[in-house]
Amino acid sequence: MGRPVVLAAGGPSSAVVGCLGMAERLPCNRFAGVRTPATMRGDAAFKAADKAAGPLGVRVARAVPDR
Repeated sequence: MGRPVVLAAGGPSSAVVGCLGMAERLPCNRFAGVRTPATMRGDAAFKAADKAAGPLGVRVARAVPDR
């Protein structure tokens, strides 16, 4: 029962993070976005990485089954 809940929550979460990243509205944080040593050095690097990775997050969200 736990796995469908994770998939159901993972799709929309991935879409939101992807959209915020593409719009450069995802703030630098420890929980969501591209978190590597290079991107965590500053806001500009974090926003650039999330903008580049945003479309992938949206694609992942579309690939998650809705049932």
